[in-house]
Amino acid sequence: MNELDRSVARLGIYRVSVPVPFLHAGGPANAWLVEEEGGGLLMIDTGLAAGEGSAALDAGFQRLGFRHEDVRRIVVTHGHVDHFGGARHVQARAGREVPVLAHPVDAPKLTEGGWVYREHAPAYARHLVRLGVPADLADTVMWRSAPAFELAPPVARTEPLVEGQLLRGRWVEL
Repeated sequence: MNELDRSVARLGIYRVSVPVPFLHAGGPANAWLVEEEGGGLLMIDTGLAAGEGSAALDAGFQRLGFRHEDVRRIVVTHGHVDHFGGARHVQARAGREVPVLAHPVDAPKLTEGGWVYREHAPAYARHLVRLGVPADLADTVMWRSAPAFELAPPVARTEPLVEGQLLRGRWVEL
């Protein structure tokens, strides 16, 4: 455990590093486990369960002495597959539908899967072109990125995060 991990662990916050199976993601994603008031865990992001991700999530829980069943709720910081792609895995391991909180704009990505990406890919490509990316490269990026959004099995439902909502950990407010 490095110094950062030791420092935040004193606040009841623990990091689980989850590998991401595609290079352009920039490295592993972090899933955070926060001890909640009254027991249980708040999980912030889940990483991606594809590839080695599910084993990394399971090993992280074991290393920290927690169980998936301890997770009371999951908060997704944003709708990138390497931040929400392990949510269904955590729910399955917990044996119940752990509530997943997400921004309403991101909710369809979590509940409806890859079709959301495919539906919006032409608009994303046009946006890249407006930013100066050559049209043929923008189309290639969209085509090559699509499979990444198929890596995350959807969750049944999400609960909306609302502006100003506080998430209370055992020793910290987020």
